Amino acid sequence: MTHLLLIAIACLAWNLASAEPYAPTALPTGGGLAKDIAETAKDHIPDKDAVEAPPYPGAKIVSAGGGSWAEYGGQRREILPHVSLVSTDPPEKVAAFYKTQLKDWHHAKEYGMFDVFWKGRKDQQNMGAPSVPTVVVSDTDGSSPDEQHLTGLKTRIDVYYQPAGR
Repeated sequence: MTHLLLIAIACLAWNLASAEPYAPTALPTGGGLAKDIAETAKDHIPDKDAVEAPPYPGAKIVSAGGGSWAEYGGQRREILPHVSLVSTDPPEKVAAFYKTQLKDWHHAKEYGMFDVFWKGRKDQQNMGAPSVPTVVVSDTDGSSPDEQHLTGLKTRIDVYYQPAGR
């Protein structure tokens, strides 16, 4: 019986150790806010299998965070955990990728500058505080604190995902 327990523990440990992160990381370096962003992200980078929306090819994670709660429209609602990626490809190319990968999701162009993809009812779209799986594609100039250590960035991809078991 002890041998079976040891084998089960070894298999579990191997599976945990071999989990593939959602995407490669390019976390901020340095002190202050950059250090805080990197420390928080390290604790919240999801496994690739935990996120329904695929990562954009070649994109790198610059930040990640756990879920939270917020007042929105007079109601308290859950905001899903998120992972933020960046790419040197233009936003139009990234949005085209998600249009083909998330065919069953809703899509809207917000304010003429954000491509928003979300799963759920049409009326559940909310790029500011997503409570349903959402991908927001926007242009970037690399000036955000989690992007300043990188060059040539054109696109930011914010992916909000439903944690396993919910």
